[in-house]
Amino acid sequence: MQYRNAKVDRKRATTSRRLHRAMVEHLQADRPIEKSVILAAHFADGSVVMLGQKSGRLLVESGAVVLAQLDPSVRVMNTDRNIVSASPAVSEDRQ
Repeated sequence: MQYRNAKVDRKRATTSRRLHRAMVEHLQADRPIEKSVILAAHFADGSVVMLGQKSGRLLVESGAVVLAQLDPSVRVMNTDRNIVSASPAVSEDRQ
């Protein structure tokens, strides 16, 4: 397996290399890695999330990561450290 990623954005590349190393170690220890493929997504009002637009893909990806972080049986490697429960969070902007 060979590492390939963007060569311009050094911060992102560092994170990608860290995740890549962790995944390789995980696989070498004969442990599984699961992933999901999203084919369509909808907002609560029923309208379609446009997965052809980067903003739509990021929205769906972020939602999936947040849900995974709430599941204690899932180890999410690239997480928001302050997510601890499924209760609605209060944004600092609204306080």
